[in-house]
Amino acid sequence: MRHRLLSTILGILMGISIPLFLWILLVEHLALFILLPILPITGMIIGFSLGILGKIPPLKIWVSLLIFTIFIGASAGYTELRNIIMHSRREKTTLSILRKDPNIRIIETRYDGGNGMEIPPNVTAKIESTDSFEKIAQYFDNELTNNGWEREYAKWESQLAWRNGRDEAFLTNKYRLAPTIEFRIDFWGYWINDLFVHNCDDVASDIIRAAGVQLDDRWVPNLTYLYQRDAADESDSWKRIMNLSE
Repeated sequence: MRHRLLSTILGILMGISIPLFLWILLVEHLALFILLPILPITGMIIGFSLGILGKIPPLKIWVSLLIFTIFIGASAGYTELRNIIMHSRREKTTLSILRKDPNIRIIETRYDGGNGMEIPPNVTAKIESTDSFEKIAQYFDNELTNNGWEREYAKWESQLAWRNGRDEAFLTNKYRLAPTIEFRIDFWGYWINDLFVHNCDDVASDIIRAAGVQLDDRWVPNLTYLYQRDAADESDSWKRIMNLSE
């Protein structure tokens, strides 16, 4: 009887931790996992049933708790690393558009990871420019449409919007409230698409930076895949190293 109890405890713990780990491995947010707990409930039922039938090893309670803790710790660590990398990737995607216009000055950027429901991950940049809003809007329209975005609507004096797949971009004139313009991209697509939209060198450098290792800027060929080599870095050192200067 004691062996069956130990097997049941391990089965229930694994029934919770394994679905959680698999969900986190594939899905960016936990909202649906918590609000619609079909997977953990099903996992607990399966684990309980296998424990009663003696199909799970009757490990000691502390061993079962240790295995459970390892799964939870791995899930938390993986989530934190992915959040750091996704923050970097999405911010670079947004800033690569802004940095091509020498008349645009970036005041601040803000990243929101979203909630997995009605709020998507997004990057908002507040910018200033000596050009008129209409001229800035024309620049953004040309830049985005040349890179696969489709304009959804345009009020050239106040706001424009574009769509690329499920992602949306907005340019809003904030001069009525403050002398700034706001550019925002909402990333509604699957997080893996956002991660690998650039080349593998970019992904590797982000992982290294997330681990706390600083890289020489000239060896970080950022944004060379989607937004052309001119946005590789601000210092142009990458283009000089690769002998691509015009």
